[in-house]
Amino acid sequence: MGAFLQIGDIYRLSSSADILGNADSVSTIRNYLRNFWNGGSRKPLIVYGPTGTGKSTSVRLVANEEHLNLVELNASDYRDSKSIGARALPALQTRSLFGIGNVILFDEIDELSVRHDRGASAIILSIIKEPRSPIIFIATDMWDQRITFLRNRTAPVGFKKPSQAEISGMLRKISKDMGMEISERTIVWIAKMCNGDVRSAINDLYVMEGASDDDVDIIGVRDKKSDVFTTLDRVFLSHTIAAPMRAVMNSDVDKDMLTSWIDENIPNRYYDTVSIHKAYDMLALSTSYSSRATRSGYYTFWRYMSTAMSAGVSMAKERGCITTKRYAFPSVIKALSASKTDRSSMYTIAQKLKHRLHANTRNILSDYLPLLSKIINRADKDGCNKDEVYLFFESVFDISEKEIDFIKALR
Repeated sequence: MGAFLQIGDIYRLSSSADILGNADSVSTIRNYLRNFWNGGSRKPLIVYGPTGTGKSTSVRLVANEEHLNLVELNASDYRDSKSIGARALPALQTRSLFGIGNVILFDEIDELSVRHDRGASAIILSIIKEPRSPIIFIATDMWDQRITFLRNRTAPVGFKKPSQAEISGMLRKISKDMGMEISERTIVWIAKMCNGDVRSAINDLYVMEGASDDDVDIIGVRDKKSDVFTTLDRVFLSHTIAAPMRAVMNSDVDKDMLTSWIDENIPNRYYDTVSIHKAYDMLALSTSYSSRATRSGYYTFWRYMSTAMSAGVSMAKERGCITTKRYAFPSVIKALSASKTDRSSMYTIAQKLKHRLHANTRNILSDYLPLLSKIINRADKDGCNKDEVYLFFESVFDISEKEIDFIKALR
């Protein structure tokens, strides 16, 4: 493997040799680009396969290695024929400033929407009819009905999921090169849980840096239409309403979890305080609609919640988006994970005190336990005999010495 870049996307590689498990597909892309102007096939490629297997990254790296200029369009550019033509047509008709050839990359082509992207398919068909430069489409599912017009007009190049062993080896190398403190057990667990998604595995590696082996349960199995990092990219990087709305709609990530991710990362993605303020306003509106839906049972409010947290947050930015910082794991979820044992102990004690105090669990947790903590600490400060104090609480409340220590330590 080659070196891993530390600037920009943390999962971006520096060499096409780093792409795991898809050497033949990378070679096909390279041969297409090398031979396009030398009598080779001019039929555009459609590179397809599961999320996070290196499809787009492979095209970028090979184009760079072949000294070609990459002109990239993604879901936010597929608004209409005018938008696509403005980006693609000049690149097809000319060479770059330094005379090198252009490569046109249509990323996320299966995100194209018949409803929102008016005239997109027609302009794309006219572009690929007699291509003057290499054209490559990227799709997760090449059989998606939205791109049937490409099926017989492109040459398919499939990417598959790398093995768990290949991903484990890559994660070990990254952790060693970056000097990361992460255990072998955690590396193996990440490789298993990522479900072949290399990009998510690397993101999880950074999230789990410094965490204990007991914290690996915060990583769930990834078998999503759109994982959380891809969804966040659509929300923060898009410049249209349709792309982030589709991303949130197609994501299987729990909406409360997604809200926590967006909440944590707004300051990491937006430059100015005005954009940050607007984005948090939209997120607050989203949670307001979510609460209304839960209280009233009128779940049509979820539509407004989804729109506010996706398009609302996306359109809040006044200018570009920061891409040089990695996504931060929601601190609230980390805190809940770290305090899981404490919360379990508090709940157990509350159940014991419930019948003694004739109060419900919520009031015991919020009012009685802090009060008992103050009483025990006051007795200790006033020089009361510890054994007598503990014996009193054990006999009256039927709790153990260890549980009394836990109450005493509450703040």
